[in-house]
Amino acid sequence: MMEKRFVAGNFVLAIDNELVVKAKHIEATATGFSLNQGEMTVRSENLTHAWKIRGGQSLPLSVLDERTRIGGAILDMELCAKKYFADTQCEPWVASDSPVIFGAASLALTVINDRTSDDVDFALSDDFWKWRSKNWSSLGITTSETLRLGVFTYCGNWRARASLVEGLEGTSFRVMHPLDTVMQKLLRIKTEEQKFELKDKGDIRRIMSALQPSKEFVTHLLTENHLRYIEPVVEPGSRGRVELAQHSAIRENTTWFLQEFAPETSYDEICDRASQRHSDNIVGLTGRTQKSNIKNIAAALDAERLEL
Repeated sequence: MMEKRFVAGNFVLAIDNELVVKAKHIEATATGFSLNQGEMTVRSENLTHAWKIRGGQSLPLSVLDERTRIGGAILDMELCAKKYFADTQCEPWVASDSPVIFGAASLALTVINDRTSDDVDFALSDDFWKWRSKNWSSLGITTSETLRLGVFTYCGNWRARASLVEGLEGTSFRVMHPLDTVMQKLLRIKTEEQKFELKDKGDIRRIMSALQPSKEFVTHLLTENHLRYIEPVVEPGSRGRVELAQHSAIRENTTWFLQEFAPETSYDEICDRASQRHSDNIVGLTGRTQKSNIKNIAAALDAERLEL
């Protein structure tokens, strides 16, 4: 039974091992619990998971809310994976791989702990992604954007730099390295929201300031995958416009990045070096990667399991 001290706080709860909800108030009733001062009531036997995201008065409410959102999305993903296996008898991930946490959530778990966002980004295997889209509803959690692993087509050896960490219920997740997040942000196609101008540039500056990678390693990252610089040869049509827009955005974004962090290097030089590396199969530089030192998701979120 949860003690009285858990009446107020930031909680992530699961009902019947499926519906994940966030709560700020939990009160014991004769038969179970009342959440958020009566918004929802849950019978004791139906409340299957309970986590409290700690932080007290030391963290801004927006950061506590973000940690709660991330914790809820991760718990939701873990429970969904268990249900997928129970229904299909298939592993939810690709063999020897793990679900990937990327985007703002990966930054909040590593170098920008006060980073907030409206969603949590995961990349999943194709079969699990399709099953989840048809059979799972994350009704209790702010939108979690779930993408297939193809989202990393133009990234380099990001798996080698990602941190392998344990989720709230023991699932292994890969948390994308912040410098690979920089490389991914440079792929952003211009949109009406101007996300690259409004969000990505600020994130990139904070990541680079925190990690201070060597110029050699910056060049290594930029030239790891030659595919990002190949100008597409496309037939007329909507698909062609997307590919051309992607190529144009990469040029513009990478040129800005070089002006900020490696002004002695031009975009054309990066393209040539990437092509040369691909041709010669150059061994990667060691560089300064600074892997995340988080032990698991619970530690990163400062979350504790509550006894039910």
